[in-house]
Formats: sequence, C-alpha cells, structure tokens
Amino acid sequence: QERDEVYGSEVAAAATALQAAEAHSLQTITDLTKETMALTHETEETEQMGRDQREEASRRRAQAEADLRMISARRRANIEVTSRLKREVKTATSANDHLEHRLSRALESHASKHAAAEFDRDAMARERDSVKRTLNQMKERMALVLEIEERGPVSSRTRPRPISTSARGSARGS
Repeated sequence: QERDEVYGSEVAAAATALQAAEAHSLQTITDLTKETMALTHETEETEQMGRDQREEASRRRAQAEADLRMISARRRANIEVTSRLKREVKTATSANDHLEHRLSRALESHASKHAAAEFDRDAMARERDSVKRTLNQMKERMALVLEIEERGPVSSRTRPRPISTSARGSARGS
C-alpha cells in the first residue's frame, strides 16, 4: 500500500507537471500568435508605405516629364520669336539706313541745285521718324523676349512673373 501511495503521489506530481507544461505551452503559443499578428500588421503597413512611395515617385516623374515637355515647347517658341524679331530688326535697320542715305542724297541735291520744289523735307522726315519708331518697337520687343529668356523656364506649378514696367521703359528709351 505504501508503494501505491508513492506511485500515486508520483503520478499526481507527473500530472501536475504535465498540466503546468501544457499551460506554459499554451501561453507560449498565445504569445507567439500575438507576436506573429503584430509582425504581420507591421509588414502590411510597411508594404503599403512602399506602394504609396512608389505611386508618389511615379506621379512626380510624370509631372517632371510634363514640365520638361512644356519647357522645351516654350524654349522652341522663344527661339522662333527671337529669330523672327532679329529678322524684323535687321529689316527695319536696313530700311532706316536706306532712308538716311536717300535723305543725305536729297540734302546734297537740294544744296547743290536749290531745288526746293523737288524736295519735300517734311515728308522725308516723317518717313524717317516712322521707320525709327518701327525700329524702336522691334528693339522693345527684342528686349522683352530677352528678358523672358533670361528669367528661364517657368514650372507649370508656378505662375509666370509679370514683366517689369522698368524693363519696358528702358527698352523704349533705347
């Protein structure tokens, strides 16, 4: 009977140890499950952040490409306008030189022949003033185009700066 009691107490101790081990295992499984869920959630958040960053980078790249196309188009347009204005200034300058030459010849003819009836100095002066005004307008346009080119490209996200009135005034004065 003593042996049965010893055996019974050993069985009871083993059963208690087994229950404690099961409780410990259950607690470990619960802890690991919680940790796994937390890591899964963290991984999902990290993946979402990565997707968001890739989408933002893609949007920025698309915007930069659109800005570059717009800047390139503006640059081509500015080059065309500049070329046209240079040709117009050259033409106006040539016309002014021709007119001054004609005026000089007419003045010489007038001085040598005293042919007042053949020479209309007022008409020549008006014609010369008109050509000079045209030339000054061309110079003013050229100054404005050069000012625009000097300011550089304007991003589509910003509004272009207004052309300063002081720059217009200085172009007229020249």
